[in-house]
Amino acid sequence: MARRRVAKPTAEEFAASLPDRIVECRAWGHMFRPFIVDRDSKHHQLIAVLRCRSCGSKKPITLSEMGNILKSHINYVKDYFPEEKIELGRSRDVFRTESFGREETKADQKRRIERAKKKRPAKVKAKPDPGTEPEAEAESDAESSESQPRRLRAVK
Repeated sequence: MARRRVAKPTAEEFAASLPDRIVECRAWGHMFRPFIVDRDSKHHQLIAVLRCRSCGSKKPITLSEMGNILKSHINYVKDYFPEEKIELGRSRDVFRTESFGREETKADQKRRIERAKKKRPAKVKAKPDPGTEPEAEAESDAESSESQPRRLRAVK
């Protein structure tokens, strides 16, 4: 029985399938910050775990007493790498263009929303009919306020 070859995704398709947080790290690099720090007094070392603020990848590092890095590696989050091997080629370039494309799309969406807000007419309060009595309106207001929860004001 002959096997069918399934086309491997391109680097562009892989980049498009990733969430924003991973695309940012692949395009611009991680933003590691200290997460856990511990001292190994027996070996005179400092052991730290750094975590990326964007994607959440963790980087355990071992430092000497003087601050020299003795060993380090990165534990990447799930989905950081493709499931099957693909040729990424100019990998950072692909992710940078994907990142810019997404930012451009977000900016377009914001502009459309702002334009739509400007086009909407302002809400106008309806004037009471001259034939209705003010007492009846006051009763209906009291009934509607009872059904809605009260909002508390902050005391200064």
